[in-house]
Amino acid sequence: MVSLKEIKRKDFANGSVYMFETYDGYHIECTDTFLPCYTKDAIDKKQNGPVSTDLGSRQDRWVIDVSVMVEIPIDHKSCDNVKFKKDRFLHPEEIFEQVLLIVENNPYFDPSEAKEFKINYTRMDEPFLDIDNVRKAIMEIDAHFYETKVHHYISTIDMKDYDYSWIKDNVTLHFKDHSFDESKE
Repeated sequence: MVSLKEIKRKDFANGSVYMFETYDGYHIECTDTFLPCYTKDAIDKKQNGPVSTDLGSRQDRWVIDVSVMVEIPIDHKSCDNVKFKKDRFLHPEEIFEQVLLIVENNPYFDPSEAKEFKINYTRMDEPFLDIDNVRKAIMEIDAHFYETKVHHYISTIDMKDYDYSWIKDNVTLHFKDHSFDESKE
């Protein structure tokens, strides 16, 4: 099922930002980037900047940031998505399709050959507001890319009283740190 249509694409040195339109006219963003392997352990190495001009390739660290919803119903200054004044959760197929379209747009790179193939649920999002569909998308991505070690990073502000016990193996949580102090947002 192809329900997303590419509307716009902006390329940069190590990737692209896409705007897709859903079957019902909503616009969502998806980012395709690659990074050199040395950036993976930058925090542990206390490294706060590039150590080389080498940008790496998709065979090093291929990262796809997907949207899980249109607009975020949580108002905070760091997010541009609230300006759309629309909201809807994406179907699991629409989340999966973002990954599929990025891979298809890069036919010279095979995700199974990447040292790290990472899907971030972080573009237009709060994954835990509709975590069942996100989990279904994760299963669909894993089934499709079964020969690839896919790592899923779910970016969240931490939804209160949610069961995180299923987060394991190739799924990791990334907690966003937002401040209540508006001067620090």
